Amino acid sequence: MWRRLQAAGGVSTPFLAWEWFSALAEQPELSRSVRVVAVRRPGEPEAGLFPLELVRGPRGRRTVRCAGTDKLGADHLDVVALPADRGAVAAAVARYLARSLRWDAADLEGLAADGALARALRDELRLPRCLPHRSEVESVPVVALRGEEADAVRARLRRRCARGLKSAQRAGGGFSVVDDPDQVGALVESLMDMHNARFQCESVVFSTPALRTFHVTAVTRLAAAGMARVCRLSTATDDIALEYVLMMGDRAYSYQSGFRPDGGHSPGRTVMCQAMLVAAEEGRAEYDLLRGDESYKAEYATGNRPDVRIRALQPTVRAVAWGTILLLRRVARVARRRWGAGDGGH
Repeated sequence: MWRRLQAAGGVSTPFLAWEWFSALAEQPELSRSVRVVAVRRPGEPEAGLFPLELVRGPRGRRTVRCAGTDKLGADHLDVVALPADRGAVAAAVARYLARSLRWDAADLEGLAADGALARALRDELRLPRCLPHRSEVESVPVVALRGEEADAVRARLRRRCARGLKSAQRAGGGFSVVDDPDQVGALVESLMDMHNARFQCESVVFSTPALRTFHVTAVTRLAAAGMARVCRLSTATDDIALEYVLMMGDRAYSYQSGFRPDGGHSPGRTVMCQAMLVAAEEGRAEYDLLRGDESYKAEYATGNRPDVRIRALQPTVRAVAWGTILLLRRVARVARRRWGAGDGGH
């Protein structure tokens, strides 16, 4: 079903590609709380689907969220369905979530702001059925590779990576793109080592054996389908920077990177700029930098393709207790600020 819908154009983001999600399903540590909601019309094949995750937190509190958004990160999520069916499928998924699934809190991040599912969830997750929070717009910076800005963008990218590329070439290496399914897994292993060495415990994306196995499996399958590659900056003897890139349609997505800080002149910047230039030369419209507040993204972004985070509480005992705790904490913070301001005025 998933593959049939994907082949017919029913998947709008690589984070809902069968290749990505089948790799997740094979890791029990990552998928034990996942359920796939399938929507069908009587007597017809399934019209669409969407994967959810129901996890238990402190005091047994049940939180429903979009599957795979916690540690893997996922953006621009919408239902897997043909464009003509997305509205109906999204409405059915939202009804199931709001009226049939038992949960205390909903925390649905990474939803495409203009997607059918975001609209349907706003319609369903409201009073008196539940207590909605205000939706949060999540900025997703993008780099336009076509249009009026394209020539200026390319020129700027070439300038910013020129020294780093020459440094690698003087060391007997250079830049290359690897999309062979038999090779990308080993390169992602190296990328994960570089990433973890740099960020240590600050980053969780590659922090466990299950996550590492997931990524090697996912990138191998995606590369075989033409949806992933690793961009590589090397010397004669070593890789000094690697960029993990996903592709779908006319967009490329910068998922993660790793580099050696002692690997020449700005190796991370160089491999990223070169990856963008390759995408531009292929005729892609956009290089998506995905969510995250890293400062470098603002330096390169030419626009924003936002996601949205939708949250709500159901009127269950657990949810009311949790909401009361949050409210009391907020009141305490406000009181401390006011008391501090008043004390400072004497």
